[in-house]
Amino acid sequence: DPALAGGESEAEALAHEDDLIDWEVANPDRLARLRHLFDRASPDERRRIAAPDHVSDDELVVHALHDALHAHFASEGMHGWHEWPAEYRRPDSASAKAFAAEHPAEIAFYGWLQGLANHSLLTAHRAAQGAGMACGIITDLAVGVDPGGADCWTRPEAFLEGLSVGAPPD
Repeated sequence: DPALAGGESEAEALAHEDDLIDWEVANPDRLARLRHLFDRASPDERRRIAAPDHVSDDELVVHALHDALHAHFASEGMHGWHEWPAEYRRPDSASAKAFAAEHPAEIAFYGWLQGLANHSLLTAHRAAQGAGMACGIITDLAVGVDPGGADCWTRPEAFLEGLSVGAPPD
């Protein structure tokens, strides 16, 4: 999205030193920039970068809740919902619901990020088609998910714990 364009920060420059992205260095800076954009966006601008039509509001809120909890607990050294305190390991738990009620701005921000990702992908897809690429951008179907991610947190009964197909999750 052109609104996100700008010069590289020192953290990003350091992350590119070896031509590999050091996500532990780059992510906090990028999230801070995205948070700044979200905070200054008007309600109309936030609606323009809305969730995809094929995602229900309930699904988006639960996913955003996972992301907000992940950020909260990652700051305490816990990575993945299996490491969170037991009372947060289900999206329908009283503690998870209380967290959502106490942090509505965080939930809105992480929901907006999902919309931004979708909006950016669609914009790139249309630009590719406009430039003559008949099929636009091709996406793939993930063969696995992160066991500590939102998919497994919201529907643990749908996944086989410990199973690996030999590829990292998408």
